[in-house]
Amino acid sequence: MKALKLLSLLIISTLTLLLASCAAIGGNSAEEDAILAAEIGAACEDMDMQIRITQVIPKGGPHIRPFYGDYIVRIQDGTIDAYLPYIGESYSAIPGDDYGVWFQRATYTISHKTYDQKRGMYSFVLKARSNDFEDCELTFRIYDNGETTIDLFCTTLTNISYSGTYLENSNYQVTVKSSVTAPLN
Repeated sequence: MKALKLLSLLIISTLTLLLASCAAIGGNSAEEDAILAAEIGAACEDMDMQIRITQVIPKGGPHIRPFYGDYIVRIQDGTIDAYLPYIGESYSAIPGDDYGVWFQRATYTISHKTYDQKRGMYSFVLKARSNDFEDCELTFRIYDNGETTIDLFCTTLTNISYSGTYLENSNYQVTVKSSVTAPLN
Protein backbone atom coordinates (compact mmCIF):
# COMPACT_ATOMS: atom_id res chain seq x y z
CA MET A 1 0.00 0.00 0.00
CA LYS A 2 2.80 2.41 0.94
CA ALA A 3 4.74 1.49 -2.19
CA LEU A 4 1.64 2.20 -4.30
CA LYS A 5 1.28 5.66 -2.74
CA LEU A 6 4.94 6.43 -3.38
CA LEU A 7 4.68 5.21 -6.96
CA SER A 8 1.57 7.29 -7.64
CA LEU A 9 3.24 10.37 -6.08
CA LEU A 10 6.31 9.83 -8.25
CA ILE A 11 4.21 9.45 -11.41
CA ILE A 12 2.11 12.55 -10.66
CA SER A 13 5.19 14.65 -9.85
CA THR A 14 6.96 13.50 -13.01
CA LEU A 15 3.94 14.22 -15.20
CA THR A 16 3.50 17.67 -13.63
CA LEU A 17 7.13 18.60 -14.28
CA LEU A 18 6.98 17.15 -17.80
CA LEU A 19 3.84 19.10 -18.70
CA ALA A 20 5.21 22.30 -17.19
CA SER A 21 8.50 21.85 -19.06
CA CYS A 22 6.71 21.24 -22.36
CA ALA A 23 4.58 24.35 -21.89
CA ALA A 24 7.60 26.49 -21.07
CA ILE A 25 9.68 25.17 -23.98
CA GLY A 26 6.89 25.58 -26.52
CA GLY A 27 6.57 29.35 -26.02
CA ASN A 28 10.22 30.47 -26.21
CA SER A 29 12.81 30.67 -28.95
CA ALA A 30 16.26 29.17 -28.40
CA GLU A 31 17.65 32.66 -27.85
CA GLU A 32 15.00 33.47 -25.21
CA ASP A 33 15.70 30.15 -23.48
CA ALA A 34 19.43 30.93 -23.38
CA ILE A 35 18.79 34.42 -21.96
CA LEU A 36 16.50 33.01 -19.26
CA ALA A 37 19.03 30.29 -18.37
CA ALA A 38 21.79 32.91 -18.07
CA GLU A 39 19.58 35.12 -15.88
CA ILE A 40 18.73 32.19 -13.62
CA GLY A 41 22.42 31.27 -13.39
CA ALA A 42 23.33 34.81 -12.33
CA ALA A 43 20.46 34.90 -9.82
CA CYS A 44 21.58 31.60 -8.26
CA GLU A 45 25.18 32.79 -8.07
CA ASP A 46 24.16 36.09 -6.45
CA MET A 47 21.39 34.47 -4.35
CA ASP A 48 19.01 37.24 -5.49
CA MET A 49 15.73 35.89 -6.87
CA GLN A 50 11.98 35.52 -6.57
CA ILE A 51 9.92 32.39 -7.10
CA ARG A 52 6.14 32.23 -7.46
CA ILE A 53 4.65 29.15 -5.78
CA THR A 54 1.85 27.56 -7.83
CA GLN A 55 1.36 24.11 -6.29
CA VAL A 56 1.82 22.28 -3.03
CA ILE A 57 2.71 18.58 -2.92
CA PRO A 58 2.15 17.12 0.57
CA LYS A 59 4.48 14.23 1.34
CA GLY A 60 1.71 12.36 3.16
CA GLY A 61 -0.25 11.61 -0.02
CA PRO A 62 -0.39 11.98 -3.78
CA HIS A 63 -2.61 15.08 -3.77
CA ILE A 64 -1.16 18.01 -5.69
CA ARG A 65 -3.00 21.18 -4.79
CA PRO A 66 -2.84 24.31 -6.93
CA PHE A 67 -2.72 27.71 -5.25
CA TYR A 68 -4.83 30.62 -6.31
CA GLY A 69 -3.05 33.24 -4.23
CA ASP A 70 0.17 35.11 -4.80
CA TYR A 71 2.77 33.20 -2.81
CA ILE A 72 6.24 34.56 -3.52
CA VAL A 73 9.57 33.40 -2.11
CA ARG A 74 12.19 36.14 -2.18
CA ILE A 75 15.88 35.58 -1.53
CA GLN A 76 17.93 38.76 -1.35
CA ASP A 77 20.75 40.31 0.69
CA GLY A 78 21.37 37.14 2.70
CA THR A 79 17.74 36.86 3.84
CA ILE A 80 14.62 34.99 2.82
CA ASP A 81 11.07 36.39 2.80
CA ALA A 82 8.20 33.97 2.27
CA TYR A 83 4.92 32.65 3.49
CA LEU A 84 4.55 28.97 2.61
CA PRO A 85 1.08 27.55 3.27
CA TYR A 86 1.32 24.25 5.09
CA ILE A 87 -0.77 21.15 4.46
CA GLY A 88 0.33 18.20 6.58
CA GLU A 89 0.86 16.93 10.08
CA SER A 90 2.55 18.72 12.95
CA TYR A 91 4.40 16.90 15.72
CA SER A 92 3.50 19.70 18.17
CA ALA A 93 0.90 22.44 18.45
CA ILE A 94 1.14 25.04 15.69
CA PRO A 95 1.35 28.50 17.27
CA GLY A 96 -1.20 31.08 16.13
CA ASP A 97 -4.25 30.60 13.96
CA ASP A 98 -2.63 30.16 10.56
CA TYR A 99 -1.23 27.02 9.01
CA GLY A 100 1.83 28.30 7.27
CA VAL A 101 5.55 28.70 7.67
CA TRP A 102 6.67 32.35 7.72
CA PHE A 103 10.10 33.73 6.94
CA GLN A 104 10.39 37.52 7.30
CA ARG A 105 13.91 38.76 6.68
CA ALA A 106 15.18 35.46 8.05
CA THR A 107 18.91 35.04 7.64
CA TYR A 108 20.05 31.75 6.18
CA THR A 109 23.14 29.64 5.67
CA ILE A 110 23.89 27.75 2.48
CA SER A 111 24.88 24.14 3.10
CA HIS A 112 24.98 22.95 -0.52
CA LYS A 113 25.07 24.63 -3.95
CA THR A 114 25.60 22.94 -7.34
CA TYR A 115 24.74 23.14 -11.04
CA ASP A 116 23.90 19.92 -12.89
CA GLN A 117 24.68 20.74 -16.52
CA LYS A 118 23.21 17.48 -17.83
CA ARG A 119 19.80 18.25 -16.28
CA GLY A 120 20.08 22.04 -16.62
CA MET A 121 19.35 22.51 -12.91
CA TYR A 122 20.69 24.62 -10.07
CA SER A 123 20.36 23.08 -6.64
CA PHE A 124 20.99 24.64 -3.25
CA VAL A 125 20.01 24.07 0.37
CA LEU A 126 19.23 26.94 2.74
CA LYS A 127 18.97 26.57 6.50
CA ALA A 128 16.86 29.24 8.17
CA ARG A 129 14.71 29.85 11.21
CA SER A 130 11.05 30.66 10.63
CA ASN A 131 9.20 33.42 12.47
CA ASP A 132 7.81 30.74 14.79
CA PHE A 133 11.42 29.87 15.72
CA GLU A 134 11.27 26.63 13.80
CA ASP A 135 14.57 25.39 12.36
CA CYS A 136 13.92 24.66 8.69
CA GLU A 137 15.82 23.44 5.68
CA LEU A 138 14.71 24.48 2.19
CA THR A 139 16.04 22.57 -0.81
CA PHE A 140 15.67 24.53 -4.06
CA ARG A 141 15.89 23.03 -7.55
CA ILE A 142 15.67 25.67 -10.28
CA TYR A 143 15.76 24.46 -13.88
CA ASP A 144 17.07 26.52 -16.78
CA ASN A 145 13.50 26.97 -18.07
CA GLY A 146 12.43 28.61 -14.78
CA GLU A 147 10.50 25.69 -13.29
CA THR A 148 11.27 25.38 -9.60
CA THR A 149 10.76 22.85 -6.81
CA ILE A 150 11.20 23.66 -3.12
CA ASP A 151 11.29 20.93 -0.47
CA LEU A 152 10.63 22.15 3.08
CA PHE A 153 11.94 20.19 6.06
CA CYS A 154 11.11 21.50 9.55
CA THR A 155 11.81 19.93 12.92
CA THR A 156 8.16 19.64 14.03
CA LEU A 157 6.31 19.34 10.68
CA THR A 158 6.08 16.59 8.10
CA ASN A 159 8.00 17.34 4.92
CA ILE A 160 6.24 19.15 2.08
CA SER A 161 7.15 20.22 -1.46
CA TYR A 162 6.16 23.24 -3.52
CA SER A 163 6.47 23.79 -7.24
CA GLY A 164 6.56 27.13 -8.96
CA THR A 165 8.28 29.41 -11.43
CA TYR A 166 11.29 31.69 -11.33
CA LEU A 167 10.15 35.31 -11.74
CA GLU A 168 12.07 37.47 -14.19
CA ASN A 169 10.49 40.71 -12.94
CA SER A 170 11.44 41.77 -9.40
CA ASN A 171 8.49 44.14 -8.81
CA TYR A 172 6.39 41.56 -6.98
CA GLN A 173 5.43 41.73 -3.32
CA VAL A 174 5.52 39.20 -0.51
CA THR A 175 2.50 38.88 1.80
CA VAL A 176 3.50 39.56 5.39
CA LYS A 177 1.81 38.06 8.42
CA SER A 178 -0.48 41.03 9.08
CA SER A 179 -2.27 40.25 5.76
CA VAL A 180 -0.88 43.42 4.22
CA THR A 181 1.43 43.30 1.26
CA ALA A 182 4.78 45.01 1.59
CA PRO A 183 7.09 45.94 -1.31
CA LEU A 184 10.50 44.32 -1.27
CA ASN A 185 12.96 47.07 -2.11
